[in-house]
Amino acid sequence: METTEESPSGCSIYAVRLEADYVPGDTAFKPLEVTFDWSERQADRSLVERSHTQTIPRLPFRYTIDVGGADHPVVNWLRISQRGAVAGAKEGYSDGKDAGGEKFVPRWETCGRNLALGKSYTLSKPSASNWGAGDDGKKLTSGAGAPSYAGGTSYRSAALWLANANPALTVDLGAPCRCASFGLNFHGYPWWDALKGQVTDKIEVLTSLDGRDYTPQGPLKTDLRWIDLPVNFMWPDDETLTSATFRLVPPQAVNARYVKYEVKSKRVFACAGIEVLDAYELRPFELRLALPDEAGPIASLAPTDDGGETQAAGTPREKP
Repeated sequence: METTEESPSGCSIYAVRLEADYVPGDTAFKPLEVTFDWSERQADRSLVERSHTQTIPRLPFRYTIDVGGADHPVVNWLRISQRGAVAGAKEGYSDGKDAGGEKFVPRWETCGRNLALGKSYTLSKPSASNWGAGDDGKKLTSGAGAPSYAGGTSYRSAALWLANANPALTVDLGAPCRCASFGLNFHGYPWWDALKGQVTDKIEVLTSLDGRDYTPQGPLKTDLRWIDLPVNFMWPDDETLTSATFRLVPPQAVNARYVKYEVKSKRVFACAGIEVLDAYELRPFELRLALPDEAGPIASLAPTDDGGETQAAGTPREKP
């Protein structure tokens, strides 16, 4: 256990792991108390902490907890103890209220073809060159976009305007097209987080068939919550959304050749991509954990290009 070389370079055993298997003297199941604690996001993005305690009289045992709020909750902690071990533990909801409501079902996003790829566009004001930004007349319709996190080299991917410059970006699709969604890939400085309601940039979408008379279609949606993100969207590990493609999806497709994005921004505004989709769809996509005692394995069904569904190998399709 010792080294004969008494110096920093000397080596010996520095870690030991011991394992022991045992059988308890009393194998009878004793009731447990399980407490979940979470914080519910409110409409104003404030958090309200709640908890639920359930006695587990036998195994297996299944129960449902209803979580309220305007967005996905923040999980704080989970405690499992023998019944009576925690003084003052209260059965049920901490506030005595069952939030109830309709079950949230995630959605799978399917984007059609970007009609703006390779198309010409005009800028009402030229791009600045701060932090390597700039525009060559092709960058914004190349389809590259910017990184999903603002800062550092992200501005090299974009055309950039200083605070209150308020440019207008107009893309010519070449011919009248069926437009199902309008989007801009953008970020800026400061690095506002859309999931915290920090983005105050206003981008109005206008469309035209002749390039002279424009019809307003509405603003891009920038005030996002976790429930707005589809299951097939990947966000940064730090769980922020400071750079993304923000979209306007009108109730009905719009026929247009020219699409104009009028920007009003009080910060440095960096646009890295123009998007006009010929199709856009959000479909329910249930995410569930299959428990060992369920009637049959549950497979996650993912949409395919032909409108069908793919299924995990060797598992039967989930029954309605």
